[in-house]
Amino acid sequence: MESDFDVTVVGAGVNGLMAAYHLSKNQNLKVLLLEQFDIGHINGSSHSQIRIIRSAYRDPLYVSLTLEAKNKYWP
Repeated sequence: MESDFDVTVVGAGVNGLMAAYHLSKNQNLKVLLLEQFDIGHINGSSHSQIRIIRSAYRDPLYVSLTLEAKNKYWP
């Protein structure tokens, strides 16, 4: 089994999943996503219905990425 990866994303929460998803669109990259807890755990910062995704960042790129993710993937 080959175990070489081009990119490793640590944490499979909202941000880690989005990063791994977009990186995996590049077919030249081998992406590894690591998470320390089982699926459905309650230890993440995005757990439950009361979490907030903020789009107030100094860098306009982060603002546009946040708004795209919010509007496209979490309407």
